[in-house]
Amino acid sequence: MEIELKLELDPADSHKLRRHPLIAKLAAGRAQRETQTSIYFDTPDYFLLTHNAGVRVRQTGHRWVQTLKAGGGVTGGLHVRNEWETPVSGPALELRKLAALAEPGSLLHQPATMQRLAALQPVFTVTVQRTTWNLRDGENLIELVLDEGSIRREGTTLPVNEIELELKAGEPGSLYLLALRLLNHVPLRLSNASKAQRGYALCGQVKSGPYRASPLSYGPAPNIETGLREIVLNCLAHIQANEAGVLEGNDAECLHQMRVGVRRLRSALQLFQALAPCPDELRDEIRWLGGKLGAARDWDVLVSTTLGRIGDAGAEYLPAISEVAAAVAREKRAEAGAALRSPRYSCAMMRMFAWATDAQWREGMLPAEAGMLDTPLEAFAQAAIGHSRKQVLKRGKNIRKASAPKLHELRIAAKRNRYAVEFFSSLYRPRRLRRYLDALVALQDELGRRNDLATGCSLLGQLEIWKPEIAAAAGFVRGCLEAEASGRRRKLRNAWKRFCAAGLPRLSSD
Repeated sequence: MEIELKLELDPADSHKLRRHPLIAKLAAGRAQRETQTSIYFDTPDYFLLTHNAGVRVRQTGHRWVQTLKAGGGVTGGLHVRNEWETPVSGPALELRKLAALAEPGSLLHQPATMQRLAALQPVFTVTVQRTTWNLRDGENLIELVLDEGSIRREGTTLPVNEIELELKAGEPGSLYLLALRLLNHVPLRLSNASKAQRGYALCGQVKSGPYRASPLSYGPAPNIETGLREIVLNCLAHIQANEAGVLEGNDAECLHQMRVGVRRLRSALQLFQALAPCPDELRDEIRWLGGKLGAARDWDVLVSTTLGRIGDAGAEYLPAISEVAAAVAREKRAEAGAALRSPRYSCAMMRMFAWATDAQWREGMLPAEAGMLDTPLEAFAQAAIGHSRKQVLKRGKNIRKASAPKLHELRIAAKRNRYAVEFFSSLYRPRRLRRYLDALVALQDELGRRNDLATGCSLLGQLEIWKPEIAAAAGFVRGCLEAEASGRRRKLRNAWKRFCAAGLPRLSSD
């Protein structure tokens, strides 16, 4: 099993890494330098990619090695995969040796698979200058690799400038801690994309998003600590999956999903705060990230959705408003992208992954407090969801007369209740859960529409100040949005009644 953390850095910063005082302190011996050329293979219909596997032949000096990778996954730049290697005589694959690498009964031992693999052909080539240091950090032995080079396919080239921290002995969390110490001198970014994935992107086989959150499951008899770790890592994976799409700057849905990931993470930390508190300064960094994404998302919604609700009465004003609002939206998306490229974002994500991977919440806990983390997750889930539902019912008690700020509080409570239910959905009987979630989502959607209208009014108010030449048009459109919000009271009451009638579902073991 290969466990490695991948990080990207700007080519101009490679010299800073080589001179990093921490490497000089921890290195066991001199750095090793070599040129590597790796040829990646797949079938014309990308059979290996479809089955989460990869095959390459790598040349290092006069040696050729054939490698099979399969299974595993990537979270927070931490790549965990099964890997098998065998020497070969040259750049061509040797299928018999390849089959011998895999375990009996695996996909590679099936006759139909071997027939498919007969069609393997080169799909892209990676050439790098590799510098390797072996580092000893306490009980942890880590191989640090700097790769500088390119990925090539049919005349198209992608640059490669990345670090790999491979765990040879010790704890996986030590990789993040080492990366954080390197970050003090060198700007680094977590990378979920392997060289193979980037090569497949050149082949047009990898998309940049948007990605929704993956379903959560906990295995048999999970305890609270298992739930906390899995939920936090799931939220972080949701955030990172949409990072590339946000950096590209043109996909509003990637931005939306990344913001949802941040909100899910903040809700998760709040959910477990009493038992496993996350440091305030780290929660502040997640809040900062949410603010950067939220500002861009608000303008995107105004342009793509809210202004489209204006009827014929305001049609003559929309072109001028839309043009200015779209320009602001582009500016805010650029600011969000700049935040994701910043060392502050990299540091926050590395610290968050280290906190979850190393169970840092146990630091300073008394034995009785640590023992609470061994409580069955189902008991905690039932109490947590019940409490969050009560918060929704409390804030919606006088919904007919609720002011805009009160409805905002209700929306936040409904969102937290939904996230809690979704976090623990695998513990529920699906049919009962569906009825409750449908009612909760309908309520949240209606509250969300009202919030979009209120936010739109606020943004238009800003435009009136920033752009006096369109102040009259912005004021008229704002009035239209306020009128629509007033007209949605009945729909909100109906959604509220439906939610109240949907009883809290029972857990699977009840």
